[in-house]
Amino acid sequence: MKIAVTYSEKADPLFDAKIESITRGVTSDCKNLLEKISKRNALTIIDYIISMLTEINLSSHYQKDLITLLCRFSIEHNHKPFQQITRSEIVASTSNSLAIS
Repeated sequence: MKIAVTYSEKADPLFDAKIESITRGVTSDCKNLLEKISKRNALTIIDYIISMLTEINLSSHYQKDLITLLCRFSIEHNHKPFQQITRSEIVASTSNSLAIS
């Protein structure tokens, strides 16, 4: 009997180093948020931030805001993998956030 291994169960020896690299220069809250969400979503956020840092001069304030927003989005959707979130879920989440503001 084969047992499927989910993405979050696979070992990634560089996970902590990746978190350190993208949270350097921003508040420790960002690091704490990344550690609270699913590993799969955290790695997606990490890869996104690394890409942004490579392509543009990302300010630390904008970097902090992106990490915070995406981590809260993950928590709000019960750590559902970002790749499985539908457009309607994104629109509903955005509408709820705007209504609260």
